[in-house]
Amino acid sequence: MKKSSLAFSFALLFPFSFGWVGDIALQFASLATTRAYPVTVNSQDLMKSYQARKLTVLIVPGHDNIDPGAAFGDVSEADINLTMTKYLLERFGNDANIHASSARDVVSGDYSPEIKTYIAEEKEDIDSWSKILRALATYYRENNALKPEALVHHNSANPRVARVLYGINRWANEHDIDVVLHVHFNDHTRRARSRPGNYSGFTIYAPHEGLPNGRASQELAQSIFDRLNDRFPVSDLPGEHLGVTPDAELIAVGANGSREKVSFLIEYGYIYESQFKDPEVRDKIVREMAYQTYMGVKDFFEAHALERARETTLIPYVFTRDLARGAKNDPDILHLQGALNAAGFYPPSGKTLNRCPINGSFGPCVERAVKSFQSAYGINTTGTVGPQTRAKLNERFSSSGASTTAPAE
Repeated sequence: MKKSSLAFSFALLFPFSFGWVGDIALQFASLATTRAYPVTVNSQDLMKSYQARKLTVLIVPGHDNIDPGAAFGDVSEADINLTMTKYLLERFGNDANIHASSARDVVSGDYSPEIKTYIAEEKEDIDSWSKILRALATYYRENNALKPEALVHHNSANPRVARVLYGINRWANEHDIDVVLHVHFNDHTRRARSRPGNYSGFTIYAPHEGLPNGRASQELAQSIFDRLNDRFPVSDLPGEHLGVTPDAELIAVGANGSREKVSFLIEYGYIYESQFKDPEVRDKIVREMAYQTYMGVKDFFEAHALERARETTLIPYVFTRDLARGAKNDPDILHLQGALNAAGFYPPSGKTLNRCPINGSFGPCVERAVKSFQSAYGINTTGTVGPQTRAKLNERFSSSGASTTAPAE
């Protein structure tokens, strides 16, 4: 197996004990570098792979057929994760510079034969490897060589899940995978499982900068965050509010130095949020999230991609009927929100996407945004979409060359 650090190599010499012999080995290992972990990847490395049309991306849909993850009503996290992965693969699959694959089949949910076989055959080695990494990380923390601040508490992964995650990291290291992207939807403790929780929004967990892959992972994650932030609310859970949340505990992003190249985990939102309730609206939202994720990757590698900063899958769109307050889970309203957002009218002034999400429902937020749009174009400010407003919307947003610039004041 390819080794990324001298410290790690020393630790491998003592897999059987962490008594005084192991302690000496770990102390000696810590002297091999000026930081707890050496840097094993940087942005220039990623750029070289991309320019050579060899950037490899492994998408890992969170949870699996044994552990389905969060649920709200008939909405299953495991199912949405697979749908998101399907749309991400479609986007990346059309890019000649990127070679993307999934750790799980997007239809059956089974792990890919290669990864499934690897974890089964290397089970004992994976367990020993992860034990060594945890011991080394403990030593670093106890000796103040690594001082990660825990911004968000995570539940510990059970042994089976931990083995799978460490196994994926080890497999990705051995196969020189440039980027591992974990797909998740969040949840939070709720008084009643049938009622929504208190938090909303997305966040991207990236490895702490003290980890081998920290800085490069955070830089790519930031580029994706900048895209998603145009359309979707940032998590308002304390700690996740940063948008890109540094973390040293999540195995998925490379806890304990287990990942050599870029890894991050996107929590695309909370499972109980209103935009995920209706199947048709949810599907359109997930498509949009996948598109903005892909465009965030393109922004990182190609400066000209930023010129398309306001692009969205929700326009162009032709509006064919009147729309008014009170309607819910309506695809036409979802596209209306997307159009108004792209043109800078939504959410309305003084509101956030946490309080006024793009969710296909016509409430006070949409009404205010429609009034602002009407005012900007000299239309009677009724707050409803009637013939005049619909005509202006179609003039602005019904063609592929639709303008997203608001009129001058």
